[in-house]
Amino acid sequence: MFGLGFSEILLITAIALVVIGPKKLPDVARALGRGFAEFKNAMGDIQRSVYSPPPGESQYLEKLLKQREHERNLEAEKVYTEADMDQPEQQDNPPQDKPLGDEESSGKVEG
Repeated sequence: MFGLGFSEILLITAIALVVIGPKKLPDVARALGRGFAEFKNAMGDIQRSVYSPPPGESQYLEKLLKQREHERNLEAEKVYTEADMDQPEQQDNPPQDKPLGDEESSGKVEG
C-alpha cells in the first residue's frame, strides 16, 4: 500500500512494541486499522463525487449523443442524394462504336 517491504514492516512493528508496550499494542493497531479504513472510505467517496457526473447529466449527454447521430445521418443522406443527382442518368441503349472509315482502318498516316 505504501511501498513498504516485509523488513520495513517488521522494523516498524518492533519499534512500536518497544515504544507502546505489549499491552496497548493490539488496541493501537486496531485504532490504526479503523483510521485507515475510514480514510480509504472517505477517499472513495471523494473520488466518486469528483469523477461521477451530476444527476441528470448522463440523460442530457445521451440525448445530445442521439441528436448528433441523427444530424450525421441526415447529412449523410443529403450527401448521398446530391451525389445521385450529380450523376447523369444512364441511357437504356449505350452508345455503339462507330464504324471506322477507310482512312482510319487502313492504318496509313498522311503527313
